[in-house]
Amino acid sequence: MMLEDLSRPGSIRGEKQVVNVSVTAARRKFCQLGTSVWYNIFPAHSVNCGEDNSHSIDMSNKHLSAVTLFLCVAVGLKATTVLIQSPGDVKVREGETVLIQCVLESSDVQDTVEKYDVHWYNSRSKLNQEGIVLSLYNHGSVYRSPGFSDRFQLSRNVTSNSYSLTISDVKTTDSADYICGIWGHLFGKGTRLNVTSADVPVLMQSPSLEHVTEGHTARLWCTMTRARLQDTDVHWYRKLPGQDLEWVLTHDAGGSPQWGPGFTERFLPYRDTSNSSFVLTVTDVEPSDSAVYYCRVWGDISGNGSQLIVNTPPAAAEDQTPAADYENVSKAREIPTSADPNATYMALQQPTQSTYGHLQGHKQTSDS
Repeated sequence: MMLEDLSRPGSIRGEKQVVNVSVTAARRKFCQLGTSVWYNIFPAHSVNCGEDNSHSIDMSNKHLSAVTLFLCVAVGLKATTVLIQSPGDVKVREGETVLIQCVLESSDVQDTVEKYDVHWYNSRSKLNQEGIVLSLYNHGSVYRSPGFSDRFQLSRNVTSNSYSLTISDVKTTDSADYICGIWGHLFGKGTRLNVTSADVPVLMQSPSLEHVTEGHTARLWCTMTRARLQDTDVHWYRKLPGQDLEWVLTHDAGGSPQWGPGFTERFLPYRDTSNSSFVLTVTDVEPSDSAVYYCRVWGDISGNGSQLIVNTPPAAAEDQTPAADYENVSKAREIPTSADPNATYMALQQPTQSTYGHLQGHKQTSDS
């Protein structure tokens, strides 16, 4: 709507007029969203969203300045732009091809992919100029940082308004998070690529049974073959009797651990590359830590399990008084107790020769 149209019939001037603000067909979606904006500004008037993609406002004996109307249109047509990236996670074997897409969606039809440079990052912690590994500029040229060959192909599709990253003949070293971005501040949610070797990995856990005293440290080992330890995320679970598997933590290939609900840094993962093993360390163990622990990779390949049993330290033996000791010895020898000190001495002294003779005779009788 042009400002000079305000003097024409049907403008906002008059006893009762209708104001029509045209919205282009490409912004049809906003017609419904924008209605709430009009209601906030004109709560006393009727606001309709017509099939011709326009807003109609009935006004009686009201005057509206051109500046106010322009402000309404400007607020209503504020563009919302997002990059929708897919897939979120992808696991492939070496030699396969991966396609990652970022669709540019905007309420402004002027936001099209051929107008903007797109950059790709492979680290969530470096979404800046330093973290750019691949770029496709709006004039068509391509930038690849060292280590990225033409196996990494960049493209844009005007019809679907999307950017694409195609990685062919993938290697295990390609495993990373790939994030698309434009304008230096608008990013997709990222795609986690996990490239595994052609052979299916085998996990072997040890020990199968681990007894640890409460308060001490337990170490559970998960040795992996047929896959690179450094390029593989490992997940640790545990199972209590009668319960489902419980997620303990995940140790991703980048080295960052993520703990499951209720688990703390008492549960620490690390990689022993010299033994090709994942290790789970549980410090200051508690009786509630007793369970069967499983390592898992590739989402569905698990180890054979390690059972952890936390033992409570034995209670200290109760002290016995000398009188109690004497009473026990007396009962064993069937010697009556006495308060006489001499009797106590006699009871505790070494047996006499006659006693040995008596015992020897008793043994001979028993043997015969």
